[in-house]
Amino acid sequence: MFLPLNRLCLRLNLLALLGGFAVSVPAASIYQETFSGGLAGWTGEGTGGGQVVVNAIQDWVEVQIPIGHAPLASGKIIATNQLAACAAFLGDFDAVGGRVLGFSFLAENLVPSELELRWVGAGNNHAVELSSFITELNHWYHFTVSLASVQAGPWGTGTPSSFEASLQDVERLQILVGAAGIGFVAQTYRIDNVHLSPLPTIASLSPGSVQHELVVSNLHPGLSYEFAYRDLISGEDTLLASFEALASQETLAVPADGSGAETIFLRFTNEDTH
Repeated sequence: MFLPLNRLCLRLNLLALLGGFAVSVPAASIYQETFSGGLAGWTGEGTGGGQVVVNAIQDWVEVQIPIGHAPLASGKIIATNQLAACAAFLGDFDAVGGRVLGFSFLAENLVPSELELRWVGAGNNHAVELSSFITELNHWYHFTVSLASVQAGPWGTGTPSSFEASLQDVERLQILVGAAGIGFVAQTYRIDNVHLSPLPTIASLSPGSVQHELVVSNLHPGLSYEFAYRDLISGEDTLLASFEALASQETLAVPADGSGAETIFLRFTNEDTH
């Protein structure tokens, strides 16, 4: 499923007036938690009857909300500074080039009332609400949200300087799932593959009148991406190409409109080949 450009997307200006240049960010390892060893130092916390357990067979986290739960029941997984196993998801994101947060999610039998990715940095709260994108049950979604700016999430209010200060001192990261509000039905939700990673980069660019050849790095194998052309006058977007990343670096051919004055964006979709 496509995520609207103004909400859950990675905005990366690849081409401007078809000039040849490279876009780069600091190199960094991708931090990923697959929960293969249990909660791995994360804390599970429930309210109103919700609880968090680890599925011991499939190695994902389950938020279980039983029959008779309170109306605002919820479950969350939390990484804090007190948990050494979660240190990769805390501290100075900026220093390691951490500019993307993501996780996989599946709703088994009901769509949750709330699905929130929240982090706290330098005392500032930043959150994005994702439940409106859940339209199918028993389907793995991968939500990948840019940390390029406060508007990229969007991550709420704040100035560019305060947002950068937050990224340099991340104190807490959590994913919260709220009950669907139907108290007589037990509910189960799954969370997996939490990751912090750098923005994709363009290693090289060969522009052309028919197509542009791009070498894109820092991709997530198994995730889907789209290239879209934005008309600089109307502001409208046109899908040019889509692909599933098979490796962390891909060589791609993107169609050109031939005008010589186009801007192309790379954006995530929320499909997961879990």
